[in-house]
Amino acid sequence: TVNPGGKSANQAVAAGLLGGAVSLVGAVGQDSNGDMLLASCSAAGVDVTQVNRVAGVETGVAVVTVDAAGENSIVISAGANGTLRPADVAAAQAAFSHRAKMNAMAAKGLWEQAAEKAA
Repeated sequence: TVNPGGKSANQAVAAGLLGGAVSLVGAVGQDSNGDMLLASCSAAGVDVTQVNRVAGVETGVAVVTVDAAGENSIVISAGANGTLRPADVAAAQAAFSHRAKMNAMAAKGLWEQAAEKAA
């Protein structure tokens, strides 16, 4: 089974679904996995305008395996996200500045909403 995700994308989707103002910075390939990740994030209200589409490089993947004792192992291929450079993050700084302030103010309320939904 292939599902969109990754720690950052999963957290961004969760915060977006709870009403947070969220931007994701990263890179995906110009492939179906990249399409799936961007669609999933966008559907949750995540701003993906700072996610680069990289030609000629596949979207990164992670394979999770669980052994008979229930211990998991994760094998990661960074793919396009491995092309992200400090300059890309610096270029996205405007997306961070106002959203970080808004998210810090809303964090307490978001955690309360999450706890209520989980209960």
